[in-house]
Amino acid sequence: MLDHATSPTPDELWDKAAEYLEANETEGAQKSLLHWALLLDAEAKAAWLDRLPAQLSNAVSSIIRTAETLSGNPNDTALTWVSIGRTWLEREQPEWAHACFVNAAAAAPDNDEMHHELGLSWHRKNEPGQALNAFQQAAKLNPTHAGTWHNLGQCHQQLGQAGKAVEAFEQALAIEPGHPLAGVELGSICLARLDLAGAEAFFSSVIERHPEDAAAHRNRAEVRLLQGQFQQGWIDFGYRFRTGTREYYPPDTLWRGESIADKKLLVHFEQGLGDTIMFSRFLPQVR
Repeated sequence: MLDHATSPTPDELWDKAAEYLEANETEGAQKSLLHWALLLDAEAKAAWLDRLPAQLSNAVSSIIRTAETLSGNPNDTALTWVSIGRTWLEREQPEWAHACFVNAAAAAPDNDEMHHELGLSWHRKNEPGQALNAFQQAAKLNPTHAGTWHNLGQCHQQLGQAGKAVEAFEQALAIEPGHPLAGVELGSICLARLDLAGAEAFFSSVIERHPEDAAAHRNRAEVRLLQGQFQQGWIDFGYRFRTGTREYYPPDTLWRGESIADKKLLVHFEQGLGDTIMFSRFLPQVR
């Protein structure tokens, strides 16, 4: 059921539409007014229109007709709620977005995609129990969607249900062999158990089907370095720069051993303090 405390009021949406119009953001204004129109009944909308100048009234009336047309088809209504919700996410209104995803699932309860979107929204709110319920409903309606099973696995992990998480990730791989996210998750579980052979098998399977998957390479690096396979391990470890660890410095500034006689070299921390201290011993060689 929709939590009205987190849903925008018609007045808030009207004010937001006015802000967007003043900023010449037509799309934002249209989405605000469409959201407004979907929330109100016919009598309330008529009362609002009576207070508007004729020119603005005509434009809003057009949006109201669109909302009334959409309301005649549950799937169209649900897709519209999802579209509005994504707009609010882009504009940093997560609570308004969540209210839209709740409405989408309510409008089309037999549509697995709507429950999947709602699950993602609960996940963004760090509510794994609620997300689990939504993904379970999506999986019930469409048991052949690998992404849903991966998301179920993540929810089980957050809830401390390791066995169920493994089952869900395995189901994702059964549906889509080499599913990158599920494969990396299972490989990471094996790595945590020091099952190095199992971990390498999962990571390599992902890389075989997705050669540039950075997370799989990054995690396989740990396996290979633990096994003393340093040459290949360091090659895999280079993929960490594609997983956000070099967020403060552009990738093309990385020193690859070329001459820097006419340049300055910035040496900065990248991993934890222990690694920073340990690798500082190489600074004299760099100089």
